[in-house]
Amino acid sequence: MIQGGIGAHRRRFVVGLLMSWGCVVAGCPGTLSDPDAFTDDPRGNPECTEADVEALLVATCGASNCHDPIEPAGQLDLASADVASRLVGVNSVAVGCTDRVLVVAAAPESSYLLSKVDGSTDICGLQMPVVPPALSDSEVTCIEDWILSLAEPPAMEGGIP
Repeated sequence: MIQGGIGAHRRRFVVGLLMSWGCVVAGCPGTLSDPDAFTDDPRGNPECTEADVEALLVATCGASNCHDPIEPAGQLDLASADVASRLVGVNSVAVGCTDRVLVVAAAPESSYLLSKVDGSTDICGLQMPVVPPALSDSEVTCIEDWILSLAEPPAMEGGIP
């Protein structure tokens, strides 16, 4: 019985290793199938929606052995649906940056996710994605606009929303 568990673990390790190697050889994290969907300045562009941001994160961050749902780097799954539920109001788990909120609704300047992809402020670790290419200006702007479009949480009075 123990041997079967080890075999399953070994298979997962080998599959992960092969996927990781394939990712490096193939140029992980991938590319967008329609990069023109992100205009030079999508501010106010209704085409830059949450679905667009989810597709962008899946294509650039959710690759195998990165932020995938199986073994997400930094405990951050950016590939599964409803990514906002795992980002908005959630603190980073990065060592030394646990006080940083991944996405602050309506406040891209305070959102650690945006800092990690544009490299504009002090970040823990490396700018993302680690494997080139970096996100284009229009892709970063799309994420910024999505954050701006998020409703601010209701003000709390006496600890009650």
